Amino acid sequence: MKTTDPKEYMEIVSDCLNSLNFENIYALSRAIHGTIPQDQTVFVVGNGGSAATASHFAQDLAKNSIVPGKQRLRVLSLTDNVSWLTALANDISYDAIFREQLLNLAKPGDLFIGISVSGNSKNVIEAAKIAEVLAIRRWCLVGGTWGELSNICPSVIHVSSKDFGVVESVHSTILHWVVDEVRRLIEGR
Repeated sequence: MKTTDPKEYMEIVSDCLNSLNFENIYALSRAIHGTIPQDQTVFVVGNGGSAATASHFAQDLAKNSIVPGKQRLRVLSLTDNVSWLTALANDISYDAIFREQLLNLAKPGDLFIGISVSGNSKNVIEAAKIAEVLAIRRWCLVGGTWGELSNICPSVIHVSSKDFGVVESVHSTILHWVVDEVRRLIEGR
């Protein structure tokens, strides 16, 4: 759905925000915070615009969860190592770019967060599948028709729009709140 009216667009985004399952958003924050005592890693992936969202979220989460005197959060966006991504895409396949990184880096109990507007990004799906094999907890953020990714991840945050800009805006808003909530949990507030 496209509109030339900015007020209408913002109302659409607002409606999507208000229709979210807020308990799932709290649960994601608690799951991320729960990785700290076990020194587990949070891996974040996305494709296209969702890759930018994954990178931004991981950076915000890593930086803003630093609390003096508290154990640090381990978080990594697998979208950010261009030389590794391009080598994997060239030598194996584009669908394998996140899966292969998880095989090198992940351990049971870690946390995987896949972001895909359509829920059908093959490289994110392949990563979620290997995360399941590796006994990594799986979350995803999707939009529209949910997609295949939501069938692989037992924990899903869904945005009820098929418009990629609306979904990406809502995903960013959710994840900014999650960053703030994880910090509050670390601080004990």
